[in-house]
Amino acid sequence: MMKKMQRVDGEGGRQSSAKRSTTGLGEQVRMLFRGVSCASRNSAVLQGVRASGGLSLWWNSDNGRRVYSSQGGSRLGSTMVPPPVDSPYYHQLCAFDDSVNTSLNDTQFRRPSFKQGRKVGSPQQGANTPLFWDSLTRAVHLYQELVSCPELTDSRVSSLVNLIHNALRINRIQLIKLNKKPDYDSNSFNTEMVRYLTTNLKSITEDILAHKVKINEYGMMHLLTSYRELSLTDDLIQFWKSAVNDDQLNTVAMQPKCVGVMLPILYEHANITFHGLVLLYEKSSNMLSFKHPNLLLGMLKASLLAQENEYAVNIFKEMCDVCDVKKSRYLNDAHLSFIGGCKDIVVAETYFDKAISNEMFYKVVLQVSTVNQFLNNIWNEIEDKDKMTSVWLKTVQRYNEQNLNLGVLSSLNNTFFDIFFKKCYAADKVEGFKNLQGLMQQYQEIKSIDEPMLNIILGKCTVWNDGEVIDYVKSLFSTHNIPETIVTKRIMLKCIGSIKDGVTDETLWRQWVELITKLDSLGHTYIANADWAALRDATVTWAQSNESDPAALDRINFYLAMVKMFKPYCRDSNQEKRILNGLAASYPILEPHLKEFDSVDVEKYQMPPLKCLEFNNNHI
Repeated sequence: MMKKMQRVDGEGGRQSSAKRSTTGLGEQVRMLFRGVSCASRNSAVLQGVRASGGLSLWWNSDNGRRVYSSQGGSRLGSTMVPPPVDSPYYHQLCAFDDSVNTSLNDTQFRRPSFKQGRKVGSPQQGANTPLFWDSLTRAVHLYQELVSCPELTDSRVSSLVNLIHNALRINRIQLIKLNKKPDYDSNSFNTEMVRYLTTNLKSITEDILAHKVKINEYGMMHLLTSYRELSLTDDLIQFWKSAVNDDQLNTVAMQPKCVGVMLPILYEHANITFHGLVLLYEKSSNMLSFKHPNLLLGMLKASLLAQENEYAVNIFKEMCDVCDVKKSRYLNDAHLSFIGGCKDIVVAETYFDKAISNEMFYKVVLQVSTVNQFLNNIWNEIEDKDKMTSVWLKTVQRYNEQNLNLGVLSSLNNTFFDIFFKKCYAADKVEGFKNLQGLMQQYQEIKSIDEPMLNIILGKCTVWNDGEVIDYVKSLFSTHNIPETIVTKRIMLKCIGSIKDGVTDETLWRQWVELITKLDSLGHTYIANADWAALRDATVTWAQSNESDPAALDRINFYLAMVKMFKPYCRDSNQEKRILNGLAASYPILEPHLKEFDSVDVEKYQMPPLKCLEFNNNHI
């Protein structure tokens, strides 16, 4: 099969798709949705819609097609048979089954259903996560003991892979819920857990390829999806190709559930033509008597990547025919794919508006990553500032009504203002500043302005190199009674340091002291890496980028003076080395001045009173 694909790829390579006309297909999509009202969610059977050119939506098999339903069959594809009592591994197998099933069957650790409507980061989700991690590590340890056991069936291996996949999702949710993200140099639990899960996924993969254990199509799908979520694209493609070329694994790897995961990845990263994907899609679909929604979804995503938008719309129609209401998650994912993945903005906006207005007969969970893609596509394809702003405000309204986790809204704002400052108004700060003030008014009409949003704007507005803008954003903290956190103090120091003209040592000193006294008031005992980094960006980084400017030397001298005064408050000797010799390795402008460090004058600066920061004589 792979040889056949390679011959297809050899036919001139991938063809670049010309941009499609937005008018024709956009009208088709509007007709597709025409007549589809927001049907009652309590209705047992949703009626088909037949409008002129409209979409027929059937939720039973009366139209002569096989409808995919979640009823019948285990989540893992086959039932785990209890181990034989005479097996020498009986007790380990029972313990393995108990460890895996306890977590897989606990509703707290499953991917929440649309009926549950559980919000990301809600208290119910992962309330007993320590028990989950304990069950996971015990199951992994038992797997390693049972690799040579004949009763370690494909369903058992698949259940473990499913559990590891769940663990990746739970780990992401825990990161979203964190008020403070782990420092870049810290070995946080979440970082260590990703390493642990990745190591064990690769170990199981090696065992599968070595035929030490077997896996079914459900486990294979979870394995492939886990690699995708970890961004291990090369490993993923290599594993799947190896499985396809393996007589014992080919049938599993070619199952629609698995091929559906691979189709968009193969197009984007394996240089396979769209025609080659169609052949693979058709071959996989022939393995079942009906079109599996996972395969349809994968082909839809691949079609959008290839800008074969009409093909994708036809796939969407087919998905509506074969998915029953219990599998509306597939329709949700397909809907989101059009919003974030379709470069035809008319088509993407139609799907977006339907999601915002809740007009679909299935539930659409509007993910922030999808909206972020849509915002970038709007700018990259048509550079429409008004449309981009409209999408942003509509989404803010939607998320505010849903009372989502603050991190979700911060991600949206980060993307919007990144485009706003760096692309929309990078060369026109006067008009940009005027529009920024207007946006603040519009935003405030929807929800209260908060500290994360202002911090995002502070960090982005430095591209304008304008103190007036920074002063305006800073004034919003007091206007809206928002306390300046330690994060705000760091960003403010970087912002002031980004200004080219009018920044004196006294200006930098005042902001640095604000940061230090804030640290002290919060009970910190040492100056953290993030604080030194803020000082570095305001001084050394600026000097390196403006080396010919006479003020560059002043910034270098100020940095050395602050290090000389405050290095006794370093966490340890490694941090002290990092902020001097270690920094000079990355910023050559600093190197020649290190020999003058001992003679740097700090007499004009008066140390602020400190209560909690600990003075270490070893760092004098």
